[in-house]
Amino acid sequence: MTKKPNRDEWMRDVAASQRNIVFPDTVANEARFWSNLGSRPLTAVQKVGLGLLALIAYGFLIFLTLSIGGLHTSFRYRLEAGAEFLLTIFVIFAPLMACLAWATKKALRQSRRESGRNADR
Repeated sequence: MTKKPNRDEWMRDVAASQRNIVFPDTVANEARFWSNLGSRPLTAVQKVGLGLLALIAYGFLIFLTLSIGGLHTSFRYRLEAGAEFLLTIFVIFAPLMACLAWATKKALRQSRRESGRNADR
């Protein structure tokens, strides 16, 4: 459960988020963006948009898969070459993305703990 900010806190937050020109403010806004990213469940429109982005990405990967072998080769060869390419990409980038997601979540948890400690002082 999240606590609701009072009006003064909310107005300060709105004013701070609109000052996005100089260095400290841009960093604070980016931190606020990343910390709020997973705090609420996705709406139906966001889910549909995410699904469309996934379809576009999968369509592009299928296009790459079928076009890797060249136009003058058999379909089976192109399919095998594309599958090998996608497997290589998956083996390389999946662990990197998993590490990035883990590190982001860890940093967010740590910053929430530290902000809670600072609020107690």
